[in-house]
Order: sequence, then C-alpha cells, then structure tokens
Amino acid sequence: MGLFNFLSKFRNTSDPAISDKIRPREELLEAVDFVAKLSHPNIYYVSHYRKKLMPAVEHTLKYADELIVQLPTPISIEADSWKSNPFVRKTFLDNSAFKDFFSKNKALNNFFQKTNVNRCCALLVMTRKERKTLGVEIDGEIVRRDVLQTSVDFSDHQIVAPMASEEETRKELSLRVLELLASHSLEDILSLISLKKDMETEKRILEIKMNLTDSLVQSRKSQLPDQSDTPADTPDDTPDDTHDTKDVIGRIDKEITEVRVQLDEPEDYLNRVTDLLFHPEQFLKSEPIRMLVNDMNIIVKGEHPVDADDIRFTELKTSTGLRKAVVLVDFIRF
Repeated sequence: MGLFNFLSKFRNTSDPAISDKIRPREELLEAVDFVAKLSHPNIYYVSHYRKKLMPAVEHTLKYADELIVQLPTPISIEADSWKSNPFVRKTFLDNSAFKDFFSKNKALNNFFQKTNVNRCCALLVMTRKERKTLGVEIDGEIVRRDVLQTSVDFSDHQIVAPMASEEETRKELSLRVLELLASHSLEDILSLISLKKDMETEKRILEIKMNLTDSLVQSRKSQLPDQSDTPADTPDDTPDDTHDTKDVIGRIDKEITEVRVQLDEPEDYLNRVTDLLFHPEQFLKSEPIRMLVNDMNIIVKGEHPVDADDIRFTELKTSTGLRKAVVLVDFIRF
C-alpha cells in the first residue's frame, strides 16, 4: 500500500486554504462526512458527531497544509530530463526506465484523457533504499581501496494527485493526508476489535479444555475410586495444570475488559478518531533531505565534492514505519 491512496473527491479549482486561515464551512462539512465514512459505522450513533468531529478534522487539515506547503517548487519533467536533470538521473535507473514510467503511468494518462491538457503538477513518490558497499575512494593522488561507502537507489515510483496546477495539487495532497489519518484510525479500531475477538476465542478454548479435563478426572474417580487420579493413560493435565489454566483465563479476562472499556460506547469510537486527528504529528511527519550523490549513486561526504550532484527531496514517514521520498513534479507530456 502506498503512502497515499488515489482519491478524486474534494478537488477544487479555487485557491488553496492558507494554513493559518479557517477553511470554508462547506468544505469542512464535506471533509467531516468523508472522515465519518472512512471510520467505523458506530460513529454515526454518536449524537452530533459532525459537530464533534469538525474541530479535529480542521486541525488535521491545517497540519496537512503546513506539511504540504513545505514541499519545494516542482521539478520540471520533460522528454530530455534524464539527460539534463541530475535529480532525475539519480532517481531513475536509465533513460528508458524514466520515459516508460512517465509515458505509461496510468494516473497521468487518465488525467490527460479527462482534461485534454498536456501539462500537470503531481507528487512523485518513491522508495529510497541505502546500501553499504566496499569501494574505491580517490583523494588527490591517493587511492584508497575497500572504503566503506553508502549507495542509494530509488524504486517503486508512483504518481499521486495529478492536477492542472501546483495549487490544486497541494490542496489535494492535504486532503490525502486527512484520508490517510482517517484510514489509520479505522485500522486501529479494527485491530482492537480483532484482538478482543481473538482473546475471547482463546478464553473459550481454555475453558473447554479445562472443563473436559475436570470431567475426565471426575469420571475416573467414579469408575475407579481406588486408583490414582492420574494413571499412565490419562492426559498430561494435572491439578497444577488446571490451576495454571485458570490463571491464564483470569489474565485474558482482564485484558478483554481493558479492550472493552476502550470501545464500549459509540462515543469511544469517535474519540479514537478525534484523538489521532488532534495529534497528526504522532502518525505522519516530514523531513527535508539533502545528499550529495556521484554518478555511481554513491553518497559523497563533504560540502563541495567533485563529480557529485546536490539531490534534495522530502521524506514522509509514518509511525507504522512507512517511509517515502517525495517531490513535486511539473510534467509536460511527451
């Protein structure tokens, strides 16, 4: 799953809301309804759920606007960009891979077919991987061998939110951030529900096992009252095992109660969503990245190394461990 899911709703050709201004109420209401739709259905049972969701939704949108506005000016992408643009050359394996990606990209082609234009702004999303290698390093007339170096490569390229203008793309991306957080809230809720069900199943299995053991012991006592309660052909379960099983059941019961308290009423479901939307920085962060990379895609140290290009992009990362390198691109169809 990519960092952003494709989303066509909420596209607006008006100027984007600036991060320190309140968005139009109609837009907020639409965003609130979208979050509610993405979240657990129990939210709909909360009285005035829209009113309670709106401040959290607005807070996330402001955070998203601030995050997106930090993305640098788009990189121009044209037919000869792999040869002329160092960033493109470092992020695509070769000219053929570069041209194939942009000419055959489904999101771009769908956009151009719908709009009948030949230019758009979009977010280029990539996976960055670094790898330690041993190589040769030249320092003046000195050649050093078996030097530990770090190479970088970019893969899993994706195009997100192609729009007619940079302003529209930035606004669309803010809404994608809202979608991302709302979806994560639902995953969090479903994870708790699944955990509760798993623990309830485990508790039932242990109770059945313990009851069967007790029944077997009682049956043997009634049939062979003078024999040991645990002859050689009986199961391994002993009174100590039964005691341990009761302890495990008690622990599971306590954990089930703790989960049930977290999702006891519809209001609890709403609270889990608003808690995340009021603290989006706990889930999604951005970091500007700058690196000097030579023609072998080796990261070079030093401020002004020879034969190295200054590569800059933004890294978006989530608390779940997902990391993506992103840049805005101004793409001219070729």
